[in-house]
Formats: sequence, structure tokens, C-alpha cells
Amino acid sequence: MTTAQPEKRGPGRPRKPRDPEVEAAKAAEREAKRIAREARAMAAKMNEAGRNYQEVPADCTPLDYLEGVFRGKYKGDPERIRCAISAAKYRHVSLHDGGKKEAAQDKAAEVSQGKYAPGRAPARAAVH
Repeated sequence: MTTAQPEKRGPGRPRKPRDPEVEAAKAAEREAKRIAREARAMAAKMNEAGRNYQEVPADCTPLDYLEGVFRGKYKGDPERIRCAISAAKYRHVSLHDGGKKEAAQDKAAEVSQGKYAPGRAPARAAVH
């Protein structure tokens, strides 16, 4: 004897009917999260508006600007920060950009002037 299988009407198992009270609670939770998100954004804007940022001086170097943004002294405009990072490579030479050789040459020149300075050339003897 074979048993009749129930007829499938689509992929997966059938869904339970949704409870209106549960759906209303979920909707209220979503709304509360949205309101909290907007409140945090508004608080961030008000906090930023309340800060007293200094004006960036014209002779400010890229590293000084980046340090000022880090310390909260200057307002951090994203475009200006990217420009300062790019310009810092060319305005401020670091040791790995060729400074090691120059530093070694300067140190060698300094040392060669003192105790290790080259002596006089030997006298030439005339051979006839």
C-alpha cells in the first residue's frame, strides 16, 4: 500500500501566518532604532558646531596641519587631509628617502676632520 504524499505548492516549507502584534512590535523597534540613529547624527553635528576650531595659518606645513587635526585644533576636511598626506611626502624627507646616505657622508666628513684626519704625504726622494 502506498501513502499519498501532500502536494507541494512551492519551494521550501510553508510559512506560518504572521501575527499582527509581533509585526507591530518589530515595526516599533525599527522605528526606535531609526530615531536613535538620527539623534546620534544630530548630536554629532551639534558637537561639531560647538567646537572652537582655529583657522589654519597660511604658513602651516602638511605635518603641522595633520597634527592639528589629530589634536582637534583644526577642522579635518577630508579633501585637505588627503592633500596634506600627499604633500608631506615631498616637503618632509624621511631617512628612508635617501637621508641615510647623506647622514652617513656628513658623519664621515665630521669624523675625518679630527683624530682620523689624513696625515701629510711622505716626502719624495729623488732617485737619479
